[in-house]
Formats: sequence, C-alpha cells, structure tokens
Amino acid sequence: MELNHIREEIDQVDKSLRELFLQRMELSHQVAETKLGTKADVYVPKREQEVIHARTEGVKEEFLPECRAFFGQIMEIGRTYQYSVMEEADTVLKDFPREEKCIKVSFCCPKESRQIPVFVNAAALAGLTVEKIETEKQGDDMCCSFWLSGDFSLSLARAVIMQILKENQTASYTFIL
Repeated sequence: MELNHIREEIDQVDKSLRELFLQRMELSHQVAETKLGTKADVYVPKREQEVIHARTEGVKEEFLPECRAFFGQIMEIGRTYQYSVMEEADTVLKDFPREEKCIKVSFCCPKESRQIPVFVNAAALAGLTVEKIETEKQGDDMCCSFWLSGDFSLSLARAVIMQILKENQTASYTFIL
C-alpha cells in the first residue's frame, strides 16, 4: 500500500476519532453536571482502573501499553474538563485570584503514582506554563514542586489547581511574587 493511501486512511480514522471525542466530552459535561448535583467526586480511581481494564481487554499485547495510555489520557482530559465545569460552584478556590500569576504547587505521592505527569499534562492542557519542576524521593514517596504561570482568570486554569488539591490531600500552593 502506498504511503499517501495509508495517510488518507489515517485521516478518515482521525475524523471519526474527532467526532467520538467531541461526543465523549459532551457526556463528560453531563457527568460533571450530575456530580455537581450529587456532590460526587470527579476522580474515582477504582472506576478509572475498571474502565481502562475493560477497554483494553482482548487488545493484542503489542498494542496494550499504548491502548492503556490512550484511554488513560482520554479519561485524564475528561476529568480536567469536569473540574472546569464544576470550578465556579466549588469553594476550594473562592479566594484564588483571577489574574495572571505564577504559583508554586507542592505535593507528595507514591513513587508508582501517575499524579506528577497527570498534573503537568493538565496544566499544559489549560495553557499554563510549567516554569520549573523539582522532585525529591522521601521514603516510598515522590515529593514534587512545580511552578506554574498563566492566566488564572480562565476556568480551565483554575480547574487544574482544583484538580490537584482535590486529588492529592498533601497538595498546597503558594503565590510567587
């Protein structure tokens, strides 16, 4: 098969993926609205593990890591979006300035946790700049600090901070002058 033909097929798959992604995001919005009404948590790790397991069942071993990553990323994007839908109604950031800022976010998590890349990816999704990252091993945990700069008047940027605070009980932030 010629490269141009393969690329045309990939374009068609991408078009289908785009439509399915937009449909999934609409459903994520509905989930967020429902969770707002019931006060349910956005992040339910056990549910995410079950979904990823179900979506990757029967996938060829050759593609299994990539398939897990694909569904994990989709769920992470949906989760960050859900926080942005809920951000206005939640009080966790009621005193957080709505302006251009630089903040230092710090937290600790188990070494095998995916929280560090999840939070950095969420920040990038929100258009925040990761200015610096520092990590330090403390026993079985990794402690991380990263400096984020950007426009915190944007709901998605504020949602990232809300996500970090809600998904990691050790998380804190300080404003950098």
